[in-house]
Amino acid sequence: MIIAGLQDNGTNLYIGNKQWVRVGGADGMESLINYNDIVYSSSQNGGLYYSSEVGVNQRNMRGPYDPVRGAWTTPLQMMK
Repeated sequence: MIIAGLQDNGTNLYIGNKQWVRVGGADGMESLINYNDIVYSSSQNGGLYYSSEVGVNQRNMRGPYDPVRGAWTTPLQMMK
């Protein structure tokens, strides 16, 4: 699998066989896939999302009333 944030075009996940699946909207930014195939993506100003279902049913990693915002592009880092 390959995941890529595409500013102005959301975040897309390549699942093989020339198929890309849109997993996030808005301005797609940083994204990654961890060792357990959990997909992480971000959007402008610190929007952070994850999915354990190959990008389907993205869940917000921030609470609905979280006042903290990230930078335009908020970096993601995967730890071992």
